[in-house]
Amino acid sequence: MTSEGAILLAKTMSAPLTINPSSCTLDDIVINWGNGSALGLSNRHKILNKYNNVMNSVDKLRAFKCFNGADVPTLAWTKNYETAKGWGNAGIKVYGRMNAGRDGSGIKVFQVGEDVQPYFDFYTRAFNTQREFRVNVAFGKTIDVLEKKRRIGATVNPDVRTGDDWLYCRHNLAAYPARLRTDSAAAIVSCGLDFGAVDIALNEMNKTCVFEVNTAPWLGTVIAAKYAEAFYDHFQTEDGRE
Repeated sequence: MTSEGAILLAKTMSAPLTINPSSCTLDDIVINWGNGSALGLSNRHKILNKYNNVMNSVDKLRAFKCFNGADVPTLAWTKNYETAKGWGNAGIKVYGRMNAGRDGSGIKVFQVGEDVQPYFDFYTRAFNTQREFRVNVAFGKTIDVLEKKRRIGATVNPDVRTGDDWLYCRHNLAAYPARLRTDSAAAIVSCGLDFGAVDIALNEMNKTCVFEVNTAPWLGTVIAAKYAEAFYDHFQTEDGRE
């Protein structure tokens, strides 16, 4: 099934949309929207967000290793159950996670005082999130910053950060540190990606923490236009045709 974001981007760019890229020629530029499978394309094809690099974001453990390798601030994580149990015993909220989860699936929250259970792929320590953002990045530069805010009148579960009770806001945002942008761009680059959206948070000290990278993010008309502009600018450079 083709994502709504891919459909909107193709419409914005007046570009053909295909789920069978094997028909693309070596002269075509393929904008890979979140696909981790090669689907018949070779290394000689011009691909933005190469398939194996997309898997650096889909595979959450690979993503955390990419972040750590590039000194991108992210969640403390471990595959060791005893370490995670120790976090819980120290009064820290712990998340048990399955590696294939997305949109919050495959995550079990162990609240303070609750026994951490085994048999998860890995565990993360809670970050004291005060503000959360979705930052869109293309070719190492931030192109859009949105802050996730609770819908007025909504009663939300702070451990569930998706759903209709949350809104992405662009205007009238309180000041945020410049590192929010640079750390988001570094997260995309660390995964070997050309573009993507970064979920990143600030704590009470305004320290940043990257949660994850999305290679098929939600798009509205404004963000789609910004991605289209970034892609066209890239195409027009000599490096963009290599």
